[in-house]
Amino acid sequence: MLLQDGPIHRMKSFKNAEKLFRTNDAYEFFRIQHKDNGIGMTAEKAAKLLGPAMKETGGIGISNTNRRLIQFYGQGLSIVSKPGEGTTVSFTIPIK
Repeated sequence: MLLQDGPIHRMKSFKNAEKLFRTNDAYEFFRIQHKDNGIGMTAEKAAKLLGPAMKETGGIGISNTNRRLIQFYGQGLSIVSKPGEGTTVSFTIPIK
């Protein structure tokens, strides 16, 4: 299963975080979104998290999840963040 224990556990660890699980009226997709009010990050840092270069620094979780989403569904994670304003990480799984 794509949603392994690690991402779910990490989502639970944010006290002031918003989780969203939804679909559209035509049930064409299922969207999962996690939004927090943490320290945020630059767009460059967010883009780097999704790339294969993370393996060189010892981090593979988020880049591996992104790679698998692209492999299975044709689109990966979306990270929207701004320093000092938090981060929103989301992905969409097509149903049809």
